[in-house]
Amino acid sequence: MAAADSLNSTVSGSSWLEGSGGTAKITVSTGSTTKASTLDSGALKSSVSSILGLNADVEAADAKATGYDAEALAYGNVSSIAEQNALIEGVSGEIQGLQLERKLAGTIGEQQAQVAAVGFRSSGSSLDILKSSLQQGYLDQQILQTQTALSIGAYLEESAAAKGQKTAAEAASTAAKSLSSTSATSATSETEALDKYLKGKTLTDAEKLILSPLGGKYTSTGTDTTDLTTSTTTKTKSIFSTPSKPGAFGTAKSAGSINTVGSTVSV
Repeated sequence: MAAADSLNSTVSGSSWLEGSGGTAKITVSTGSTTKASTLDSGALKSSVSSILGLNADVEAADAKATGYDAEALAYGNVSSIAEQNALIEGVSGEIQGLQLERKLAGTIGEQQAQVAAVGFRSSGSSLDILKSSLQQGYLDQQILQTQTALSIGAYLEESAAAKGQKTAAEAASTAAKSLSSTSATSATSETEALDKYLKGKTLTDAEKLILSPLGGKYTSTGTDTTDLTTSTTTKTKSIFSTPSKPGAFGTAKSAGSINTVGSTVSV
């Protein structure tokens, strides 16, 4: 079809041509233009806000869990130190007890030597003196044992309290980690739902601005998000030029509708 304009257009309908050479029918394909889908900006804002909130919950819960873990570790150290102090206190009490025993034995021996030096026997007043020394020695030992027991008890009580605090911190850390996991799962679900909602959509600048807090994933150009609704835009145009001499094909009897997106005319 030498008389036809070379068009990079899509033509709808059929045309009949008349001329001295006969009648020809031109069959053309139907084309369509496209336009971007319109998204619900309110839904986008709500989804973005929800995802950002869940992500913030994850970060906050992770930070709390880290703090609780450190707190639990510190309380564990306090408990261990207190138990060590209790052990040391017990050993110290035993050593002091041995020292008191040696001191008492020395006192009794000295008194017996003094009595023997003056020619007295261990009887009467000398025995009373020895008895008093022994009673005082035993009293000192009992006091020492009581003080040692109280000190050990205080350290063990401190250790038990620290263990309780450690357990509470560990429980709080576990709860925070659970919250973080739940929030992360919810954020993932929300993100997947948003991705599904946006799949095949062309984003406007305003919509990209709404999604911008979520990062470049939704605002970058050249992504595979083009899935458009169709609507046909047509205008009437003659597909042939006016013949220069008789005998050639004439003008189109009924010109088709021509779109603005391209294909070639088939005859």
